Amino acid sequence: LSYNADVVCLQEVDELVYETLLRPTMNCFNYQSYYSVKCSEGTREGCAIFFSLARFQRAEEEDLKTFGISDLICSTIPNLKEGEWKKCAEPILELFAKRPDLLATIENKLGHVVQVAHLRDVNGNPLLIANTHLFYHPNAAHIRVMQCFAIAHQLSVEQGDEQAPFIFCGDFNSELWNCGAIFVNRKTPKNFSMKYADWRKDLNCFLWDKEIEEESEDNALFDDDFPALCLPESFPEIVSGYPEPPEMTHYVIGFKAVLDHILMSSSTPQASLNVVRQAPVPSLEKVVRDVAMPSIKFPSDHMSILSDIQWTPSTP
Repeated sequence: LSYNADVVCLQEVDELVYETLLRPTMNCFNYQSYYSVKCSEGTREGCAIFFSLARFQRAEEEDLKTFGISDLICSTIPNLKEGEWKKCAEPILELFAKRPDLLATIENKLGHVVQVAHLRDVNGNPLLIANTHLFYHPNAAHIRVMQCFAIAHQLSVEQGDEQAPFIFCGDFNSELWNCGAIFVNRKTPKNFSMKYADWRKDLNCFLWDKEIEEESEDNALFDDDFPALCLPESFPEIVSGYPEPPEMTHYVIGFKAVLDHILMSSSTPQASLNVVRQAPVPSLEKVVRDVAMPSIKFPSDHMSILSDIQWTPSTP
């Protein structure tokens, strides 16, 4: 609220906290909001989007959508009609044909959601806001990149004939150069490996009900390649709300990373979105004074990130 933000996207929001604290408080400050609980049975946490009614028109219920990411991967992607997206999805479908266990894990175990809000500013210009929280497991980058692929496809659907611009926020549980590379580069190579990421190793070592103490090719459960992936040429160019990544957005003893991201379509027929500036993120030096996160000064295990974005609608 101190930043007077037009849009706020939150993840890991407890349902009771949203209903009793966040929603009524933000409503007092003239924000409309909606909440999407995860699809996992017994789960009471999810994602929430808040948007200022000083900047945007009030949205109808049908404009505030929620999609189960597993449904997008396991149901929507396999049933794509002929076209560029179907061609791009073929490597994923071929992988599922070889690895039905992977398909079953995504379909039956993961309840992650992506929110897509269809907003219009006070002048009627369209803007999509998407918000998500991806799978957390450190040995499951291969699943997170498939979640990103499915979200990218759904964003292209939601853009519709208007080709509305979009802003996509979330806790990716991953650096942008890792699973987020499918957005910013439009493609990822076969068996992507960089720094501490190894998608082939993750694919072959990760199994939901069998934990391997130390990932290595020697104790892999399978011997499959993770395919190269790409997005269609029609998908808009994506830029980050932090062109220069912050030092971190998450820190625990022995591990720091930028796991939280703001992405946006840089240009569509409807509008261009350009990053003007970003809010500073506290330094590691300040965080470690209280050992790690969360702490008294940093009550969450993730930092808030904020970008000031210039939204320029196309001339009619």
